[in-house]
Amino acid sequence: MELKKYSLRATKVGSGKGKVKSNLTVTPRSMENGSMSDESPIRVKSYALALRIVHLCRFLVQEKREYVMSRQLLKSGTSTGANIEEAQQGQSRRDFASKCAIALKEGYETRYWLRLLRDSGYIRAIEANDLISETDEVIRMLVTSIKTTKRNDRSGK
Repeated sequence: MELKKYSLRATKVGSGKGKVKSNLTVTPRSMENGSMSDESPIRVKSYALALRIVHLCRFLVQEKREYVMSRQLLKSGTSTGANIEEAQQGQSRRDFASKCAIALKEGYETRYWLRLLRDSGYIRAIEANDLISETDEVIRMLVTSIKTTKRNDRSGK
């Protein structure tokens, strides 16, 4: 099975006066050895998003010296995937739906911080919009998962 790679667009400040732009491809290490190849799409996408958020927050702290918003983004952006991971081990459908609802809230918070960082000029619009689109995709998947779980719980499936 071919591994899907997720691109990470990062802007780094070089040793000279100008900025050096680079397009990096990030493949989660756990995907390289095949352990995530059987994972659900929402787990893979939320993990890849969390990796991109970690790299962005590192850039914000090291290059932009921005600490407050980047910390909030790091917490919400990684919590989304962590709660999805935890939901997979839910003890019941309701537990699963509850954990997914928490992940959904974290996803909305992540989108908020990304918009704020974009609109305050800390990150370029193209990079922020790409991350916002990725966050929205995870949010849509969570909404669908929660609705399906609740529908199946009501119908007794």
